[in-house]
Amino acid sequence: MNYTDTFDFACYEADGFKLNYRIHMPENGITENAPMVLFLHGAGERGDDNCLQLRIGLDVALAWDESPLHNAVIIAPQVALEDRWVRHDWGMGNYDMSQLEES
Repeated sequence: MNYTDTFDFACYEADGFKLNYRIHMPENGITENAPMVLFLHGAGERGDDNCLQLRIGLDVALAWDESPLHNAVIIAPQVALEDRWVRHDWGMGNYDMSQLEES
């Protein structure tokens, strides 16, 4: 089974800002204590196809029958190709969030 097929396509839009995302709902429906996972992809999955962000990681985690992710709400946004989650020079290596301006 291709677990990425269990993610619906969606888009958040406000004041000219647009963010594609995919959402996975729990197999047994949403319960009061259902966990929510915000999955942020790596740099290679940026774009506007609303698919690449699921390419690495989630399919493997969901392939495990006992994965707690099956009963979680999973939101996987996709940052635009020309943008980043954090505006930091990647060539500088690691960073501390206190060193960065809000992006």
